[in-house]
Amino acid sequence: MALGIAASMASGLRENFGTMTKPLHSGRAASVDGRLGRPFFLLDPGVSIKPYPSGSLAHPAMDVMLDLTAGHDLRPGQIERIEVAANSNVPNALIHHRPVTGLQGKFSMEYCIATCVVRRRAGLAEFTDAAVLAPEIQDFLGKVDLVVAPDLEAMGYQHVRSRVTVTGKDGSVVAGEAEWARGYPAKPMTPAELTAKFTECAAEAIPAARAVEAAAAISGLEGVGSITAALALLS
Repeated sequence: MALGIAASMASGLRENFGTMTKPLHSGRAASVDGRLGRPFFLLDPGVSIKPYPSGSLAHPAMDVMLDLTAGHDLRPGQIERIEVAANSNVPNALIHHRPVTGLQGKFSMEYCIATCVVRRRAGLAEFTDAAVLAPEIQDFLGKVDLVVAPDLEAMGYQHVRSRVTVTGKDGSVVAGEAEWARGYPAKPMTPAELTAKFTECAAEAIPAARAVEAAAAISGLEGVGSITAALALLS
């Protein structure tokens, strides 16, 4: 483990995805200096906000699955099979096909899709050990297949396009695909989605009502003379 972590300190190893060394990569990247303002990343290419607290390579497929579930009112008992097609970079990182812990669920396409169908959400509460081990989720995991599609592989690893195909027990088929997930610069969250994401996370540290108040204060930050009041709400 020590050698694996040390090796990843150089530039980050994909073999460490699925472990707690993956978030260490983000911390290491944040320590790089010498490029301040050349350009400001906030503006170009812009910041990606993770819509779900899981491996980002699953996010385009999760977006599609949530949209299909809501748009067609899909129910777990109606579904025979779900195929998620992507490039080989995705299964190389999402290594847990039958997860039994919250951490494994974060790096499992099968679990991410299952919670989108069974619960129709994938927030913080859905990535705990108990949530992953829920019987209805474990029963559904076997219906989800993650496959590598030649056409998506040919696009290259710079793309994260995913294709979701849902086959019903009655033979019906619904499908969709996405290049980006909500929160990417090319597909930004709506103000309501951003507020919901912020308040869900902030409520882990401060009262929920204060999290809502803090979100409102932050959204109007450019119009205030002092940030003292906003900071006090976050304390």
